[in-house]
Amino acid sequence: MARAARAAAKQLAPKAMVDKAAGLAAAAAQICARATVILAANAEDMTSQEGQIGRPGAMLDRLRLDAGRLAGSADAIDAVAAPLDPSRAEIDCGTRPNGLVLSAACACRSRRRR
Repeated sequence: MARAARAAAKQLAPKAMVDKAAGLAAAAAQICARATVILAANAEDMTSQEGQIGRPGAMLDRLRLDAGRLAGSADAIDAVAAPLDPSRAEIDCGTRPNGLVLSAACACRSRRRR
C-alpha cells in the first residue's frame, strides 16, 4: 500500500491545484456513494477480528466505522480539497476594532448532499 501511495504521489505532484482538488472531491463523493458497501465490509472485518488474541478492544474500536465516522472522513477530505479550489479563495479579510477577524470567501461550489 505504501508503494502505491508513493507512486500516486509522484503522479499527482505535477498536477494543477484544480485537478488535485477535483480528485479529492471525487474521492469524498465516492466514499458517500459507496457508504453501504464500505460499512458492510468494515462490519465483516470487525466480526472476524473480535475475540482474536492480541487484538485489544480499543484498537478495534478505532478501526470500527459507522455512518458518522464515514461521513466525517468524507468531510475531512473535502476540507483538504477546499483550500486547493480557487473558487473558494479568500476575497477579503479585515479586523474589527474589537479584534474580531472577518473574512469573505467565494463559495461558488455547492456542497453535496448526503
